[in-house]
Amino acid sequence: MSPAAGSLITGFGLTEVTGTIYTVDATGPAGSTVAAAMLTEAKGDLTIAYNDAAGRTPIPTGTFLNPGSEILVV
Repeated sequence: MSPAAGSLITGFGLTEVTGTIYTVDATGPAGSTVAAAMLTEAKGDLTIAYNDAAGRTPIPTGTFLNPGSEILVV
């Protein structure tokens, strides 16, 4: 699945965003930049990063990094 149509970007535009709004087509907010291939690549990169992070085992080394090792009563 590729990124959604630019027309689905609503409620803000270049006056609310510092930077560039990239869209997959010309239906995005006024002044947005069409870059479908770049957005599809970014979506794939995000999926790879998420799957990598989800597959890692945490290595707790401190009280706050190992939930369940101690009970904290406030």
